[in-house]
Amino acid sequence: MGLTEALRAKRSARGGSPDVTMAATSIELERDDFMRWLEGPLRGALGERGGFALLVINLRRSDRTAALLRRPLSRACDAEAARRVSDALRPQDRFTRLGPEHLLVVLPRIGDVAVVTLAVNRLLSSFEAPIEIGHEKFRMRPCMGCALWTPEQSIDVEKLLGAADAACALAASSESAFAVASAESIRPDDAEEMLGDFQAALRANELEVWFQPQRHVASGACIAAEALMRWRNKRLDRMVAPPLMVDIAEKHGMMSALTTFILNTALRQLSDLRRAGIDLRIAVNASPSLLRDTELPELVERALGTWSIPPDRLTLEVTESAIMVDVEQSLRVLHRLKEQQVRLAIDDFGTGYSSLAYLQRMPLDELKIDKTFVRNMLENKADEQIVRSVIDLAHNFELEAVAEGVETPATFEALARLGCDVIQGYVYAYPMPPREIPGWWAARER
Repeated sequence: MGLTEALRAKRSARGGSPDVTMAATSIELERDDFMRWLEGPLRGALGERGGFALLVINLRRSDRTAALLRRPLSRACDAEAARRVSDALRPQDRFTRLGPEHLLVVLPRIGDVAVVTLAVNRLLSSFEAPIEIGHEKFRMRPCMGCALWTPEQSIDVEKLLGAADAACALAASSESAFAVASAESIRPDDAEEMLGDFQAALRANELEVWFQPQRHVASGACIAAEALMRWRNKRLDRMVAPPLMVDIAEKHGMMSALTTFILNTALRQLSDLRRAGIDLRIAVNASPSLLRDTELPELVERALGTWSIPPDRLTLEVTESAIMVDVEQSLRVLHRLKEQQVRLAIDDFGTGYSSLAYLQRMPLDELKIDKTFVRNMLENKADEQIVRSVIDLAHNFELEAVAEGVETPATFEALARLGCDVIQGYVYAYPMPPREIPGWWAARER
Protein backbone atom coordinates (compact mmCIF):
# COMPACT_ATOMS: atom_id res chain seq x y z
CA MET A 1 0.00 0.00 0.00
CA GLY A 2 1.41 3.40 -0.99
CA LEU A 3 1.68 6.41 1.29
CA THR A 4 -1.37 8.32 0.05
CA GLU A 5 -3.44 5.12 0.13
CA ALA A 6 -2.30 4.51 3.72
CA LEU A 7 -3.38 8.00 4.70
CA ARG A 8 -6.80 7.51 3.11
CA ALA A 9 -7.23 4.03 4.59
CA LYS A 10 -6.32 5.16 8.10
CA ARG A 11 -8.71 8.09 7.87
CA SER A 12 -11.50 5.82 6.64
CA ALA A 13 -10.88 3.22 9.32
CA ARG A 14 -11.02 5.84 12.09
CA GLY A 15 -13.85 7.77 10.54
CA GLY A 16 -11.51 10.74 10.66
CA SER A 17 -7.81 11.36 10.68
CA PRO A 18 -4.56 9.58 11.54
CA ASP A 19 -2.78 10.32 14.79
CA VAL A 20 -0.51 13.28 14.32
CA THR A 21 2.51 13.62 16.59
CA MET A 22 4.20 16.97 16.55
CA ALA A 23 7.31 18.57 17.96
CA ALA A 24 6.84 19.99 21.44
CA THR A 25 5.93 23.49 20.25
CA SER A 26 3.33 22.47 17.65
CA ILE A 27 -0.32 21.45 17.71
CA GLU A 28 -2.12 18.25 16.79
CA LEU A 29 -3.69 18.30 13.35
CA GLU A 30 -6.25 16.12 11.65
CA ARG A 31 -5.27 14.62 8.32
CA ASP A 32 -7.25 17.13 6.24
CA ASP A 33 -5.84 19.99 8.31
CA PHE A 34 -2.35 18.56 7.86
CA MET A 35 -2.81 18.52 4.08
CA ARG A 36 -4.22 22.04 4.10
CA TRP A 37 -1.24 23.16 6.19
CA LEU A 38 1.06 21.82 3.49
CA GLU A 39 -0.90 23.48 0.69
CA GLY A 40 -1.81 26.72 2.46
CA PRO A 41 -0.30 28.07 5.69
CA LEU A 42 3.08 26.39 5.19
CA ARG A 43 3.42 27.67 1.64
CA GLY A 44 2.08 31.07 2.65
CA ALA A 45 4.54 31.31 5.51
CA LEU A 46 7.39 30.43 3.20
CA GLY A 47 6.32 32.40 0.13
CA GLU A 48 9.53 33.23 -1.66
CA ARG A 49 11.54 32.53 1.46
CA GLY A 50 12.47 28.90 1.13
CA GLY A 51 11.29 25.39 0.48
CA PHE A 52 10.51 22.33 2.51
CA ALA A 53 11.47 18.68 2.55
CA LEU A 54 8.99 15.83 2.86
CA LEU A 55 10.43 12.68 4.46
CA VAL A 56 8.83 9.25 4.59
CA ILE A 57 10.41 7.05 7.28
CA ASN A 58 10.09 3.26 7.31
CA LEU A 59 11.20 2.10 10.75
CA ARG A 60 11.86 -1.46 9.44
CA ARG A 61 11.53 -3.55 12.58
CA SER A 62 13.73 -6.62 12.67
CA ASP A 63 11.99 -10.01 12.38
CA ARG A 64 12.69 -10.68 16.06
CA THR A 65 11.21 -7.33 17.06
CA ALA A 66 8.08 -7.91 14.99
CA ALA A 67 7.64 -11.38 16.52
CA LEU A 68 8.06 -10.17 20.11
CA LEU A 69 5.82 -7.10 19.92
CA ARG A 70 2.30 -7.51 21.22
CA ARG A 71 -0.29 -4.79 21.60
CA PRO A 72 0.88 -3.15 24.88
CA LEU A 73 4.55 -3.50 23.93
CA SER A 74 3.83 -2.24 20.43
CA ARG A 75 2.21 0.94 21.75
CA ALA A 76 5.17 1.57 24.06
CA CYS A 77 7.61 0.94 21.19
CA ASP A 78 5.69 3.32 18.91
CA ALA A 79 5.70 6.00 21.60
CA GLU A 80 9.46 5.68 22.12
CA ALA A 81 10.12 5.81 18.36
CA ALA A 82 8.00 8.98 18.12
CA ARG A 83 9.88 10.52 21.06
CA ARG A 84 13.24 9.84 19.41
CA VAL A 85 12.09 11.38 16.14
CA SER A 86 10.70 14.43 17.96
CA ASP A 87 13.97 14.91 19.88
CA ALA A 88 15.99 14.71 16.64
CA LEU A 89 13.96 17.39 14.84
CA ARG A 90 13.89 21.16 15.13
CA PRO A 91 10.89 22.89 16.83
CA GLN A 92 9.49 23.98 13.45
CA ASP A 93 9.57 20.45 11.99
CA ARG A 94 6.39 18.33 11.97
CA PHE A 95 5.63 14.61 11.74
CA THR A 96 2.68 12.24 11.76
CA ARG A 97 2.49 8.49 12.38
CA LEU A 98 0.97 6.52 9.52
CA GLY A 99 1.07 3.16 11.25
CA PRO A 100 3.38 1.02 13.37
CA GLU A 101 6.30 1.34 10.97
CA HIS A 102 5.81 4.53 8.92
CA LEU A 103 6.19 8.22 9.70
CA LEU A 104 5.71 11.30 7.54
CA VAL A 105 7.99 14.26 8.38
CA VAL A 106 7.91 17.83 7.07
CA LEU A 107 11.07 19.96 7.38
CA PRO A 108 10.18 23.63 6.63
CA ARG A 109 12.71 26.16 5.31
CA ILE A 110 14.81 23.50 3.67
CA GLY A 111 15.29 23.21 -0.08
CA ASP A 112 18.75 21.70 -0.15
CA VAL A 113 19.64 18.00 -0.19
CA ALA A 114 22.79 18.61 1.85
CA VAL A 115 20.75 20.06 4.75
CA VAL A 116 18.22 17.23 4.51
CA THR A 117 21.11 14.75 4.70
CA LEU A 118 22.23 16.29 7.98
CA ALA A 119 18.70 15.98 9.37
CA VAL A 120 18.51 12.37 8.17
CA ASN A 121 21.83 11.53 9.81
CA ARG A 122 20.54 12.94 13.08
CA LEU A 123 17.35 10.86 12.77
CA LEU A 124 19.31 7.71 11.95
CA SER A 125 21.62 8.29 14.90
CA SER A 126 18.62 8.44 17.24
CA PHE A 127 17.86 4.79 16.44
CA GLU A 128 21.39 3.43 16.88
CA ALA A 129 20.57 2.32 20.43
CA PRO A 130 17.87 -0.36 20.78
CA ILE A 131 14.51 0.51 22.34
CA GLU A 132 14.28 -1.02 25.81
CA ILE A 133 10.88 -1.98 27.22
CA GLY A 134 11.03 -3.91 30.44
CA HIS A 135 13.60 -6.65 29.97
CA GLU A 136 13.30 -6.66 26.19
CA LYS A 137 15.35 -4.76 23.62
CA PHE A 138 13.89 -3.92 20.21
CA ARG A 139 16.04 -2.76 17.34
CA MET A 140 14.84 -0.74 14.33
CA ARG A 141 16.69 -0.10 11.08
CA PRO A 142 15.02 3.02 9.60
CA CYS A 143 15.22 3.97 5.93
CA MET A 144 13.99 7.28 4.55
CA GLY A 145 12.81 8.79 1.30
CA CYS A 146 12.76 12.51 0.56
CA ALA A 147 11.00 14.86 -1.86
CA LEU A 148 11.89 18.56 -1.97
CA TRP A 149 9.58 21.47 -2.74
CA THR A 150 10.78 24.97 -3.64
CA PRO A 151 8.68 28.14 -4.12
CA GLU A 152 9.35 28.04 -7.87
CA GLN A 153 7.23 24.88 -8.18
CA SER A 154 3.46 24.66 -8.26
CA ILE A 155 2.67 22.71 -5.12
CA ASP A 156 1.11 19.26 -5.64
CA VAL A 157 0.99 17.55 -2.27
CA GLU A 158 -0.18 14.18 -3.61
CA LYS A 159 2.69 14.15 -6.10
CA LEU A 160 5.20 15.09 -3.41
CA LEU A 161 3.89 12.35 -1.14
CA GLY A 162 4.12 9.81 -3.93
CA ALA A 163 7.66 10.87 -4.80
CA ALA A 164 8.83 10.63 -1.18
CA ASP A 165 7.11 7.25 -0.80
CA ALA A 166 8.80 5.94 -3.95
CA ALA A 167 12.18 7.18 -2.71
CA CYS A 168 11.62 5.41 0.61
CA ALA A 169 10.73 2.17 -1.20
CA LEU A 170 13.93 2.52 -3.25
CA ALA A 171 15.98 2.96 -0.08
CA ALA A 172 14.34 -0.10 1.50
CA SER A 173 14.76 -2.35 -1.55
CA SER A 174 18.42 -1.40 -1.92
CA GLU A 175 19.12 -1.79 1.81
CA SER A 176 20.17 1.84 1.78
CA ALA A 177 19.31 4.24 4.57
CA PHE A 178 18.27 7.21 2.44
CA ALA A 179 17.14 8.12 -1.07
CA VAL A 180 15.98 11.37 -2.66
CA ALA A 181 13.21 11.59 -5.24
CA SER A 182 14.60 12.61 -8.62
CA ALA A 183 13.94 16.19 -9.67
CA GLU A 184 11.94 15.03 -12.69
CA SER A 185 9.53 13.09 -10.48
CA ILE A 186 8.25 16.29 -8.86
CA ARG A 187 8.94 18.97 -11.47
CA PRO A 188 6.74 19.40 -14.53
CA ASP A 189 9.55 20.14 -16.99
CA ASP A 190 10.94 17.33 -19.12
CA ALA A 191 14.35 16.57 -17.64
CA GLU A 192 16.18 15.78 -20.89
CA GLU A 193 14.84 18.87 -22.66
CA MET A 194 15.71 21.07 -19.68
CA LEU A 195 19.23 19.63 -19.60
CA GLY A 196 19.64 20.32 -23.33
CA ASP A 197 18.33 23.87 -22.88
CA PHE A 198 20.77 24.50 -20.06
CA GLN A 199 23.77 23.10 -21.93
CA ALA A 200 22.90 25.23 -24.97
CA ALA A 201 22.46 28.35 -22.82
CA LEU A 202 25.82 27.81 -21.14
CA ARG A 203 27.56 27.34 -24.52
CA ALA A 204 25.82 30.38 -26.01
CA ASN A 205 26.67 32.59 -23.03
CA GLU A 206 22.96 33.18 -22.37
CA LEU A 207 23.16 32.93 -18.60
CA GLU A 208 23.31 36.26 -16.78
CA VAL A 209 24.88 37.36 -13.51
CA TRP A 210 23.07 40.11 -11.62
CA PHE A 211 24.30 42.01 -8.57
CA GLN A 212 22.43 42.80 -5.34
CA PRO A 213 24.22 45.57 -3.39
CA GLN A 214 24.96 45.28 0.34
CA ARG A 215 24.97 48.21 2.78
CA HIS A 216 27.32 48.72 5.72
CA VAL A 217 24.89 49.53 8.53
CA ALA A 218 26.98 52.00 10.53
CA SER A 219 28.41 54.08 7.66
CA GLY A 220 25.61 53.70 5.14
CA ALA A 221 28.17 52.89 2.42
CA CYS A 222 27.63 50.29 -0.29
CA ILE A 223 30.57 47.99 0.34
CA ALA A 224 29.72 44.82 -1.60
CA ALA A 225 27.26 43.01 -3.84
CA GLU A 226 26.22 39.41 -4.21
CA ALA A 227 26.40 37.82 -7.67
CA LEU A 228 23.11 36.07 -8.51
CA MET A 229 22.56 33.76 -11.48
CA ARG A 230 19.68 34.43 -13.89
CA TRP A 231 18.48 32.41 -16.88
CA ARG A 232 15.43 32.85 -19.10
CA ASN A 233 14.69 29.57 -20.86
CA LYS A 234 13.78 30.53 -24.42
CA ARG A 235 11.83 27.34 -25.08
CA LEU A 236 9.68 27.74 -21.96
CA ASP A 237 9.76 31.56 -22.16
CA ARG A 238 10.20 31.93 -18.41
CA MET A 239 12.87 32.43 -15.79
CA VAL A 240 14.32 29.23 -14.34
CA ALA A 241 14.88 29.03 -10.61
CA PRO A 242 18.59 29.09 -9.62
CA PRO A 243 18.23 25.94 -7.43
CA LEU A 244 17.02 24.02 -10.49
CA MET A 245 20.03 25.23 -12.51
CA VAL A 246 22.38 24.10 -9.76
CA ASP A 247 20.53 20.78 -9.51
CA ILE A 248 21.01 20.14 -13.24
CA ALA A 249 24.66 21.15 -13.13
CA GLU A 250 25.39 19.01 -10.06
CA LYS A 251 23.72 15.89 -11.50
CA HIS A 252 25.34 16.11 -14.93
CA GLY A 253 28.91 17.04 -14.06
CA MET A 254 28.58 20.67 -15.18
CA MET A 255 29.25 22.38 -11.85
CA SER A 256 32.85 23.28 -12.61
CA ALA A 257 31.88 24.80 -15.96
CA LEU A 258 29.00 26.72 -14.39
CA THR A 259 31.13 28.07 -11.55
CA THR A 260 33.88 29.06 -13.98
CA PHE A 261 31.29 31.00 -15.99
CA ILE A 262 29.74 32.73 -12.96
CA LEU A 263 33.07 33.56 -11.34
CA ASN A 264 34.63 34.97 -14.51
CA THR A 265 31.49 36.87 -15.50
CA ALA A 266 31.14 38.43 -12.05
CA LEU A 267 34.83 39.40 -11.90
CA ARG A 268 34.77 40.82 -15.44
CA GLN A 269 31.78 42.95 -14.52
CA LEU A 270 33.49 43.99 -11.29
CA SER A 271 36.55 45.00 -13.31
CA ASP A 272 34.34 47.24 -15.46
CA LEU A 273 32.82 48.84 -12.34
CA ARG A 274 36.26 49.45 -10.82
CA ARG A 275 37.34 51.29 -13.98
CA ALA A 276 34.22 53.44 -13.58
CA GLY A 277 35.33 54.37 -10.07
CA ILE A 278 33.00 51.95 -8.22
CA ASP A 279 35.04 49.76 -5.90
CA LEU A 280 33.06 46.90 -4.41
CA ARG A 281 33.60 43.45 -3.04
CA ILE A 282 31.74 40.80 -4.95
CA ALA A 283 30.28 37.70 -3.27
CA VAL A 284 29.94 34.48 -5.28
CA ASN A 285 28.29 31.27 -4.07
CA ALA A 286 30.35 28.07 -4.17
CA SER A 287 28.36 24.86 -4.68
CA PRO A 288 28.60 21.97 -2.19
CA SER A 289 30.46 19.72 -4.63
CA LEU A 290 33.03 22.39 -5.55
CA LEU A 291 33.78 23.04 -1.90
CA ARG A 292 35.26 19.54 -1.82
CA ASP A 293 37.10 19.98 -5.14
CA THR A 294 40.84 20.40 -4.63
CA GLU A 295 41.02 22.40 -7.89
CA LEU A 296 38.72 25.19 -6.65
CA PRO A 297 41.59 27.35 -5.29
CA GLU A 298 43.38 27.17 -8.68
CA LEU A 299 40.15 28.04 -10.52
CA VAL A 300 39.68 31.08 -8.27
CA GLU A 301 43.32 32.17 -8.63
CA ARG A 302 43.16 32.02 -12.44
CA ALA A 303 39.94 34.03 -12.57
CA LEU A 304 41.30 36.73 -10.25
CA GLY A 305 44.46 37.00 -12.33
CA THR A 306 42.56 37.15 -15.62
CA TRP A 307 40.54 40.19 -14.53
CA SER A 308 43.19 41.80 -12.30
CA ILE A 309 40.99 41.73 -9.22
CA PRO A 310 42.69 41.82 -5.78
CA PRO A 311 41.81 38.61 -3.88
CA ASP A 312 40.27 40.51 -0.96
CA ARG A 313 37.64 41.96 -3.32
CA LEU A 314 36.16 38.47 -3.76
CA THR A 315 34.04 36.75 -1.11
CA LEU A 316 33.19 33.09 -1.59
CA GLU A 317 29.97 32.09 0.13
CA VAL A 318 29.49 28.48 1.21
CA THR A 319 26.61 26.93 3.13
CA GLU A 320 27.11 25.41 6.55
CA SER A 321 25.44 22.21 5.31
CA ALA A 322 27.94 21.90 2.45
CA ILE A 323 30.85 22.10 4.89
CA MET A 324 29.34 19.50 7.20
CA VAL A 325 29.03 16.89 4.43
CA ASP A 326 32.82 16.41 4.46
CA VAL A 327 34.27 18.63 7.15
CA GLU A 328 37.96 17.80 6.82
CA GLN A 329 38.14 18.12 3.03
CA SER A 330 36.09 21.33 3.13
CA LEU A 331 38.41 22.82 5.74
CA ARG A 332 41.46 22.00 3.61
CA VAL A 333 39.96 23.80 0.62
CA LEU A 334 38.85 26.77 2.74
CA HIS A 335 42.30 27.20 4.25
CA ARG A 336 43.93 27.14 0.80
CA LEU A 337 41.51 29.83 -0.37
CA LYS A 338 42.25 31.88 2.73
CA GLU A 339 45.99 31.62 2.00
CA GLN A 340 45.18 33.37 -1.30
CA GLN A 341 43.56 36.19 0.78
CA VAL A 342 40.08 35.46 -0.59
CA ARG A 343 37.30 36.38 1.85
CA LEU A 344 35.07 33.55 3.07
CA ALA A 345 31.50 33.61 4.33
CA ILE A 346 29.03 31.05 5.66
CA ASP A 347 25.74 31.55 3.80
CA ASP A 348 22.27 30.82 5.27
CA PHE A 349 23.71 30.40 8.74
CA GLY A 350 21.29 29.16 11.39
CA THR A 351 19.45 26.32 9.66
CA GLY A 352 20.03 24.27 12.78
CA TYR A 353 21.88 21.07 11.85
CA SER A 354 25.56 21.98 11.82
CA SER A 355 27.92 21.82 14.76
CA LEU A 356 29.28 25.06 16.18
CA ALA A 357 32.32 23.13 17.35
CA TYR A 358 33.72 23.42 13.83
CA LEU A 359 33.20 27.17 13.54
CA GLN A 360 36.45 28.04 15.29
CA ARG A 361 38.36 25.88 12.77
CA MET A 362 36.99 27.72 9.74
CA PRO A 363 39.01 30.68 8.37
CA LEU A 364 35.94 32.87 7.96
CA ASP A 365 35.26 36.59 7.53
CA GLU A 366 31.45 36.67 7.59
CA LEU A 367 28.36 34.90 8.84
CA LYS A 368 25.29 35.49 6.65
CA ILE A 369 22.09 35.10 8.61
CA ASP A 370 19.49 32.95 6.85
CA LYS A 371 16.89 35.27 5.33
CA THR A 372 13.96 33.18 6.56
CA PHE A 373 14.82 34.23 10.12
CA VAL A 374 15.43 37.87 9.16
CA ARG A 375 12.11 38.27 7.34
CA ASN A 376 10.08 36.95 10.28
CA MET A 377 12.07 38.44 13.15
CA LEU A 378 9.61 41.24 13.94
CA GLU A 379 6.65 38.87 14.22
CA ASN A 380 8.37 35.77 15.56
CA LYS A 381 10.24 36.00 18.85
CA ALA A 382 12.13 32.75 18.21
CA ASP A 383 13.42 34.07 14.87
CA GLU A 384 14.45 37.35 16.51
CA GLN A 385 16.38 35.40 19.14
CA ILE A 386 18.13 33.37 16.44
CA VAL A 387 19.14 36.56 14.61
CA ARG A 388 20.41 38.10 17.83
CA SER A 389 22.37 34.93 18.67
CA VAL A 390 24.02 34.72 15.25
CA ILE A 391 25.07 38.38 15.41
CA ASP A 392 26.56 37.86 18.88
CA LEU A 393 28.23 34.64 17.74
CA ALA A 394 29.78 36.39 14.73
CA HIS A 395 31.17 39.17 16.87
CA ASN A 396 32.52 36.70 19.45
CA PHE A 397 34.50 35.09 16.63
CA GLU A 398 35.52 38.52 15.27
CA LEU A 399 33.44 38.07 12.11
CA GLU A 400 31.06 40.39 10.28
CA ALA A 401 27.36 39.61 10.67
CA VAL A 402 25.50 40.00 7.36
CA ALA A 403 21.69 39.84 7.23
CA GLU A 404 20.00 39.05 3.93
CA GLY A 405 16.31 39.31 3.12
CA VAL A 406 15.93 42.74 4.77
CA GLU A 407 12.72 44.07 3.24
CA THR A 408 11.38 46.80 5.55
CA PRO A 409 12.77 49.86 7.35
CA ALA A 410 11.53 48.40 10.64
CA THR A 411 13.57 45.23 10.10
CA PHE A 412 16.63 47.31 9.20
CA GLU A 413 16.25 49.39 12.37
CA ALA A 414 15.89 46.25 14.49
CA LEU A 415 19.06 44.78 12.96
CA ALA A 416 20.92 48.03 13.55
CA ARG A 417 19.92 47.94 17.24
CA LEU A 418 21.20 44.36 17.47
CA GLY A 419 24.58 45.44 16.04
CA CYS A 420 24.35 43.78 12.62
CA ASP A 421 27.25 44.92 10.44
CA VAL A 422 25.91 44.58 6.87
CA ILE A 423 22.44 44.20 5.35
CA GLN A 424 21.21 42.97 1.97
CA GLY A 425 17.64 43.11 0.75
CA TYR A 426 14.87 44.97 -1.03
CA VAL A 427 14.82 47.78 1.54
CA TYR A 428 18.23 48.81 0.18
CA ALA A 429 18.42 47.52 -3.39
CA TYR A 430 16.87 44.92 -5.65
CA PRO A 431 19.07 42.58 -7.73
CA MET A 432 19.98 44.32 -10.99
CA PRO A 433 22.09 43.77 -14.10
CA PRO A 434 25.61 45.18 -13.51
CA ARG A 435 25.08 47.77 -16.24
CA GLU A 436 22.48 49.42 -13.97
CA ILE A 437 24.85 49.69 -11.00
CA PRO A 438 26.49 53.00 -12.08
CA GLY A 439 23.09 54.73 -12.38
CA TRP A 440 21.93 53.32 -9.05
CA TRP A 441 25.26 54.33 -7.49
CA ALA A 442 24.98 57.91 -8.77
CA ALA A 443 21.39 58.21 -7.51
CA ARG A 444 22.43 56.87 -4.11
CA GLU A 445 25.29 59.39 -3.92
CA ARG A 446 22.86 62.22 -4.66
